[in-house]
Amino acid sequence: MDSRDRDAMFRRGTAEEILAALSPLIDLPRSEQASRPALETLLKLVVEALVFLREEKRKTMKLESVCDATSFEGVVGLAYNESLPPDMRTAIADYLYELPGFVLEAVNAEGGKSDDPIYANLDIDVPRKQHDHYRSFLLKSLATEAAA
Repeated sequence: MDSRDRDAMFRRGTAEEILAALSPLIDLPRSEQASRPALETLLKLVVEALVFLREEKRKTMKLESVCDATSFEGVVGLAYNESLPPDMRTAIADYLYELPGFVLEAVNAEGGKSDDPIYANLDIDVPRKQHDHYRSFLLKSLATEAAA
């Protein structure tokens, strides 16, 4: 897809159209195929949230927006984003809860450690590393599209 068509898709396309273009780009080594459902869920949740925000005129959407929003901080920020419908935020939080050791209340809206003393001993690096592992495959796959 040339850059003009891609830019138009991100400006006006539905979440389904964008996912139909991006999902086939996910290229995983054979040893990582078990990560595919988590990667596809991550991509779906981020694209749906960004399309919603774009439609509400709150956010411009482009491929780089998707890449940025898939960061740990970006996904946590979406889970806390009150501009999104509650069911969308819940779905994003559900993805995060699938990460080993993740507790939403243990992180702030920017993805940093919460100030709440109840969670002082909870290590947020474990879920962050698992998420970053998934994200690394996604970014590698999307980099091919960005270079086109």
